[in-house]
Amino acid sequence: LQVKLDTIFQSISERALACRKVKHLYVCRMKTIFIFLIGLSLTACRTLPIEMSDDEILGEPLEDAEFPGGNEKLQSYIAASLDYFRIENGLSGSTGAACKVIVRFDVEKNGSISNAAIEKSTGNCLPCEKEALRLVQDMPNWTPAKMNGLPIVNPVRLPLIFADTTAAQIFDSVDVEAEFPGGADSLRKFIFDNINMDAILEFSDKEMHNKVYVRFVVNKDGDVEQVAIDRVGTYCPPCNKEALRLVKSMPKWTPGIVDGRAVSMYFRLPIIFSVQ
Repeated sequence: LQVKLDTIFQSISERALACRKVKHLYVCRMKTIFIFLIGLSLTACRTLPIEMSDDEILGEPLEDAEFPGGNEKLQSYIAASLDYFRIENGLSGSTGAACKVIVRFDVEKNGSISNAAIEKSTGNCLPCEKEALRLVQDMPNWTPAKMNGLPIVNPVRLPLIFADTTAAQIFDSVDVEAEFPGGADSLRKFIFDNINMDAILEFSDKEMHNKVYVRFVVNKDGDVEQVAIDRVGTYCPPCNKEALRLVKSMPKWTPGIVDGRAVSMYFRLPIIFSVQ
């Protein structure tokens, strides 16, 4: 058997043997876990003359390397092993809503992982790249690829997508509620110290006890946004206006927590306007 390959195609020399009863091979195959290596295959599948004698007929076809239990187990491993805290800051500062990292590695003849490296990354998220490498390097041994029943080294290309699924989600229920700095007593003091009753007294000099409910969002950074009137007790436009002004002027809150992470959440605050 005489194989004429340049350096870049040495890794697929063993795979060329997957073709049967031919004297000149022009096609080779390389498979990934989730997608085919189209770009590499198109390059690799140029004319590669391999001379074989008629008695060198191959038996069993190539068997690709596989994560123990298959692709579903691989996805479960990634979901269970991902350390979100390692990538949270990187995702918040990335240029896109998600970061895609492609890791290339070899599955050795004994199933161990070697030569893991980042092939491509989008999103400008260095923590995502580091976490992708860690996930691959910590994998258990795979079932190695085989040719004619014998194990061979198998290159694998694995795409991983990191996305903050809670970034755009606003929660009604959380593990730990958002809190005004200093707690409920400080919130009441803030309202008492900053409320302006002038316009309300001009609107009505009669006795009044009006409760205005303001609904707003405390985002994951603690900022107050999406402020709106939810419900009112009596008709009093100046009361509504002042309630909105008070909430919009609030300092940053401590954000709500879900699964140990800061998230955006809805908050409903009653503000009482009393004229006696």
